[in-house]
Amino acid sequence: MSDEDVAFEAFGANLIHAGILPVEIRIKNDSENALDLRRAGWDLASSSNLRFERQTAMAAMNRLYKYYGVRTYSKRRRKELGQKFRDLGIDVSAPLSPSEQRRGLVFFAIPNSPDVHESILHLRLAVTNVGFLNRPERDLHFEFSLKASESR
Repeated sequence: MSDEDVAFEAFGANLIHAGILPVEIRIKNDSENALDLRRAGWDLASSSNLRFERQTAMAAMNRLYKYYGVRTYSKRRRKELGQKFRDLGIDVSAPLSPSEQRRGLVFFAIPNSPDVHESILHLRLAVTNVGFLNRPERDLHFEFSLKASESR
């Protein structure tokens, strides 16, 4: 999800301006064994090695509130927005069965850096510590190159 309009529609706020980069993840298990995603590490970095720290759904929501200076809010609205972040985030709490597909967002904090706008266009995502359920001796590591779509 790199399109600011889509993010605004989903959350009612501009996540990118608030320093949150939502990355849409799609996983399909083509193996014959269930994948254990609970220990998965998500490492996002730019080609110039600028690191983006992973945020939980609640940390991303709190960062959004801080950016917009929200100090008072209704409990109902906070609960609804928190649920929206959790619902759109990728579920790694349950194993991924053979042939199962899953998708969702992983949230990253955009670092304060003068070259962040250039860096955000070419990113590298590494997913580590993914293992087969009941086979702890075999951890998997994946690496992807991401290219953000530029604003229209």
